[in-house]
Amino acid sequence: MLMAAEHWYELDWFEWLGVAGLPLTLFGLWLTLQQARQAADAARAARAAVRQTQRQIVAKQLHILIPQLTWVARELDASIKINDSESTKRSLDDWRRHASHVHGLLSSESEYEQESLLEALVSSTGLARTAARSLLSGEEGPVLPKCRRAHDAIGSTCDELIKWAGKNANQVITGDEGA
Repeated sequence: MLMAAEHWYELDWFEWLGVAGLPLTLFGLWLTLQQARQAADAARAARAAVRQTQRQIVAKQLHILIPQLTWVARELDASIKINDSESTKRSLDDWRRHASHVHGLLSSESEYEQESLLEALVSSTGLARTAARSLLSGEEGPVLPKCRRAHDAIGSTCDELIKWAGKNANQVITGDEGA
């Protein structure tokens, strides 16, 4: 068993290593904690950058899809005007597909979540499905009465989407998501 030296200068070299090891260990622990903090800060910054990038991608997708929806609505108007049931059904199907995509994007981003717009999208897609089924029934007659409710819902939904696009246009340009 080792006996402790009476004076500090009587320590052997291996005992000095033990004495010097304590402050070095504490210094290493401090460095490790600093690096862990820096890594945590970097991870938080990376997560924030990913969220911001995802929001910008969603906003840009929406700013592309909304004009497509308004174009589909114009095509629907034109096909109803010429009483073309096949073209009207195709426009209703296009509306359902694009509107469902927009709904998914809007509902995935809590920042963009607007209940009235989401409800309008759901309602218009449901009415478009009903109108398309009515057109498929093969009944003769004018197209407009078979899809009037869907047509009206699509028109009001387009109005809501255009308002949303105008309100949120700055987010795509500047990347300012309210942070």
